[in-house]
Amino acid sequence: MFLTLLTEKQKVAFLALAKRLIESDTHLSLEGQNLMELMNREMGFPRERDIQPREITEVLHEFDSRKARVAVLLELLGLAHSDGDYGKEEKHLIEEIAAGFETSKEEVLAMENWALRQLALAYEATQFFSEKEGN
Repeated sequence: MFLTLLTEKQKVAFLALAKRLIESDTHLSLEGQNLMELMNREMGFPRERDIQPREITEVLHEFDSRKARVAVLLELLGLAHSDGDYGKEEKHLIEEIAAGFETSKEEVLAMENWALRQLALAYEATQFFSEKEGN
C-alpha cells in the first residue's frame, strides 16, 4: 500500500527486511506468501527478487526519511500479522527495526493497531467477492 513511496534502493532494502521477517516466522503461511507477491508487484518487480541476506543495521540507513520509515513499519507489521500469528521472533525483529528508526513503542503500537484494522478490512472486502447461496 505504501511501498510506492520508496526509492528503488529502499525497495530492495525493504525486501531484505521482509525476507528476514518471513524467515523469523516458524509458520510460513500462504497469506504471507501472497502478501509478499503483492508487495513485489506494487514495487514494480515482476516476480520475487533474489535478495542477499544483510544485517539489519546495514539496511536501516537506506530509509532516510520519516515517510519511508513509517511506510516500512506499516508494511512489515501487516506482513507479520497476515497469518494471524504474530510470534515473538517477529515481534522482536519489528522492535529491533523500530529502535533503529528511533520510533517509540507507543507509536509502533499505534501503527500495529492500524495494520490490524487494515487487515480486518481487507478480509471483510474479500467476503464481498465470495459466492452467496442463490447467486
